[in-house]
Formats: sequence, structure tokens, C-alpha cells
Amino acid sequence: ITLQTLATQMPQLLHFVLEVKRITPVLPFSFGRARREFEFKGHRVPQGWMVLRAITASNFWTPFAKPKEFAPERFDAPRLEHESH
Repeated sequence: ITLQTLATQMPQLLHFVLEVKRITPVLPFSFGRARREFEFKGHRVPQGWMVLRAITASNFWTPFAKPKEFAPERFDAPRLEHESH
């Protein structure tokens, strides 16, 4: 089954899957190297440093309203919260 099939024929199932993945991603974090120097919360990160992103933690911040609530409908119109970032 493709995402397009889910989106058109079983949208509620797709929204359920997206919400499960938002709360419990396959990988808890991702990593890479800083392409350029930047500042994050008052800390300077030089170009080339390894950076980590906690996927689960960031999914509990904005743009999701009530992020601790299990709500597959957040991916459906009119909410479409995943498209706000």
C-alpha cells in the first residue's frame, strides 16, 4: 500500500499511522554535521560540529496543539497541524 492509496482510500488509517509515528518514531533521534555556524538558545555551534535532534522531544513542541494528546485528527482538515511548520 502506498501513501497515496492511504491518503485517498483510507485517510483515517493514514492519520492514525502518522500520529503513532509522531509519538513513537522509529528512530528516537537523528544526527548530522552543522553546515554553517549557528546559535541555539545562546550557545554557538561551529560549522562541522556534530548535531543531534531528539525527534520525539521535538514532536511534543510546536506546531502541534496539545502535543501529549493522542489525536489522529490533527492531520485532517481543518487542523492540518503537520503543515504549519
